[in-house]
Amino acid sequence: MITEIRIGDVAVQLEQTEMAAVQRHFGGVLGQRGDAGDALGWLCLTGKGAAGTYALWLLSGEIHGSTIGGFRLQSVPPAATVDHRCSALPAGTIIQMQPAGLYLGMSHSAAMELLGAPSRGVGNTAFYLHEHDLNIRNEPYTLSNSVMVEYRDGALAAIDVWQTTVN
Repeated sequence: MITEIRIGDVAVQLEQTEMAAVQRHFGGVLGQRGDAGDALGWLCLTGKGAAGTYALWLLSGEIHGSTIGGFRLQSVPPAATVDHRCSALPAGTIIQMQPAGLYLGMSHSAAMELLGAPSRGVGNTAFYLHEHDLNIRNEPYTLSNSVMVEYRDGALAAIDVWQTTVN
């Protein structure tokens, strides 16, 4: 479903791009908590787009090591204050997801056209799970890609993506 996010001219391929490489490019403070299976690392970036202010958290679980395994892109209400550890993206930075083409502020119906029927929906949240088998160096693997989208007032307000490849 979604295997890459572009931040301006920087392509972030899930499970390929190093978190430190993105931090060197945009700045910000790397955060982390937990260990082993509960480990989570992140880098927060903020910007302004057509739908207003947004926060982008690039995420890494224990299974991803130093690479980015997922992200959360979320609209930030006008009265909210963004954490000072989040790095501000240059003005005019466009966030694009490949291959889905989702964007914050997109209408519910337009998002459904791109994504199709969800695997499950609860209230204003829709979940999509895509899995397929593949071979890497002649070894069998399963790639799992999950996408969660949240709607507020009929428009896309948050997009949460994780990718994991396991054998």
